[in-house]
Amino acid sequence: MARKNQTPPDPRILAAGVLAGSLADPAPKVLFGTAKLPGFFQGTSAAVKQLAEFCVREKWLEDTGSKTGTAKSAKSLYRLTDSGKQAILSHNPVSRTLEGFLAAAKALKEDADQTLGRIEAEMARLSHALDCQARVVREFSSQATPERIASQLIPGSSSTAARPEASLKVTNASQQITEEIAGKLKGRDFSHAVTLHDLFQNLQKTWPHLTIGQFHDCLRGLKREGRICLAPFTRALTFVAQEAEPLYLGGEVMYYAYGG
Repeated sequence: MARKNQTPPDPRILAAGVLAGSLADPAPKVLFGTAKLPGFFQGTSAAVKQLAEFCVREKWLEDTGSKTGTAKSAKSLYRLTDSGKQAILSHNPVSRTLEGFLAAAKALKEDADQTLGRIEAEMARLSHALDCQARVVREFSSQATPERIASQLIPGSSSTAARPEASLKVTNASQQITEEIAGKLKGRDFSHAVTLHDLFQNLQKTWPHLTIGQFHDCLRGLKREGRICLAPFTRALTFVAQEAEPLYLGGEVMYYAYGG
């Protein structure tokens, strides 16, 4: 049965494969080597001779002008040229595979750089949000007066003059809110912790004029006294970035509360 016509192998790829080992051994060699004499090619078949002639013709190999051996047995020494080295790197299958890997690695690095850029932008946004929240708390703390707190906690109280009865009302209200928080959290362990968001919303049913700053002050006081425990948010901060109730304390965003 007659064989179908097949495309002959590319001599550049064949030659690159044969000469690849010479990249690490630049010493001049004869064209056709033997068991005792290293050469660029092994054997003397017609195919091997044609491949050697191709390399010399394409100036991948060049005659050094030197010989090895004596008299009739002397053989010319050849060396691998710069053109030959470049041809080996261009046509060797291993080099092509490595180029493919390098291209894939470069694409992965670019994708990773873009992802890292988005993460850094999100972290910067969250850091700015936390800074804003901390600044609001500081401003409120620095400007808080008994009269001002009274006007917000107790409807109808006046903030135009410092009155002992107003201060007393504020103290009583703060104590009542503090005790209510402690009561709601009493007996709860971490597995039944309440989010600060839910706790604040629940308190506002009784204290509709309660502010975030006042709520946080009560939490800090209870925490200092060891009557409650606060736990930080353990997932991505993007979930709580829009909520004002979490408390920034000790370098962490406190999100859960339970009994001390």
